[in-house]
Amino acid sequence: MKVAPALVMFLSSALMSCDRLPVVDYSDFIDFPPSGIPQNWEYDFNVTAKDSAEIISGRHDAVLVVRYTARCPSKSIILNLEEVSLSHEQPDTTKFELQLFDNDGMPLGKGSYGIYEIADTLHKGILIPDGYTLSISSLIPDEKTVGIKSIGLVLKQ
Repeated sequence: MKVAPALVMFLSSALMSCDRLPVVDYSDFIDFPPSGIPQNWEYDFNVTAKDSAEIISGRHDAVLVVRYTARCPSKSIILNLEEVSLSHEQPDTTKFELQLFDNDGMPLGKGSYGIYEIADTLHKGILIPDGYTLSISSLIPDEKTVGIKSIGLVLKQ
């Protein structure tokens, strides 16, 4: 059987590019109802379980991901981020705003089938401390978040 040269080139480049993909050590998403993010919503992304021997080692990029539709009435989403770990007595709290639409009202990020995904790096090259948890809460009313499908946290090397 003779294989087309173009197919061989495609397959070899696809296999070589797999070596360059980042290693994802943690990924978790929370889905929302069509009515938007509920009032007083809060979610804890427990990156390292307190009762587990599994340790996330090495440096990581912590990336916040939002999936949404063009129905979302807000141009941006504002979240409260609280980072805690076993080595910090006081949590680090940050107000975080992520733009969803450009000035012309066009969705930002990648999209297909009417769902868009935008990601922003919270930290680059951090060492994940024991017991690290990222707690996220919404700072805007649920009617302003209609169309937000999910929010997630990804840790990649």
